Amino acid sequence: MRLKRYTFLFLILSVICIQSCQKRGCTNPNATNYSSDAKHDNGSCAYGAFSVEDSIEDPYNSGTFTHSQYTVELVKAHKVKNTYYILNYANQKKFNGKPIKVICHIYENQLIIPEQTALRDDSNQDYPDYLVSPFIFIPENTGYFSHDSLFINLLFSYEQNQYKGTCRGSR
Repeated sequence: MRLKRYTFLFLILSVICIQSCQKRGCTNPNATNYSSDAKHDNGSCAYGAFSVEDSIEDPYNSGTFTHSQYTVELVKAHKVKNTYYILNYANQKKFNGKPIKVICHIYENQLIIPEQTALRDDSNQDYPDYLVSPFIFIPENTGYFSHDSLFINLLFSYEQNQYKGTCRGSR
């Protein structure tokens, strides 16, 4: 009877030891700090910056597009697993000198951008008499990326105008 108890205790301790010895790290191969040795994702994945070019339809001239080259960065947000910020979404930095942070969720190679309202900071505006809305509305949209490239469907509304287009680039 004692032998059975010790055998059972030994088995339980072995399983606990094996579970605790498994390496933790970033398990997403699209991240810059991917670890092929990691068996459990610890939420440390980093994705870095991408040089991108966008093509956004001009809401005043249907069928014409504006093109911009800029940098976006995927930065860890909070301590919530798979939650990141896209800094400089749709090159909003060109409007006010400060990037807008848009929340997104990353699952393997897919980017999910939930519906949200982003706040613009126009406190340094050169023309204080020109009133602009401090908010940009962003409906739910998607994108995807690999280790070296990024694609985002750009959708946002600003001052009653709807903008749509694409953003693509690489590291």
